[in-house]
Amino acid sequence: KLHAESILILPPSDRRAKHIVSVLKPEPGATIRVGVVGKGVGRAAVAVSQLGEVTLQPLPGFRQLQLQLGPEPPHLELLLAMPRPKVMMRLWSELSQLGFRRAILSNA
Repeated sequence: KLHAESILILPPSDRRAKHIVSVLKPEPGATIRVGVVGKGVGRAAVAVSQLGEVTLQPLPGFRQLQLQLGPEPPHLELLLAMPRPKVMMRLWSELSQLGFRRAILSNA
């Protein structure tokens, strides 16, 4: 639920609330990074109620969540000599995590 002044309350059943409670384990007064896909990122104060509801509120001094566009990912391409098949299978995951947009394989 989005309330006035951009306060967001996540119910205990929400997967984001579960992640905040079980993984991030915020202490009273903690802030976390928040974002909206395609809109940007910002910071919000987080509070967890005894019922498990998570409240996200803009940092003090801001009227609403301040979202800034994140940096554009770099355009990376890789020229690679043909590795062995087993090595190539392991490389695909690593290359995608590193952000390579294109891999060019050549015969060595």
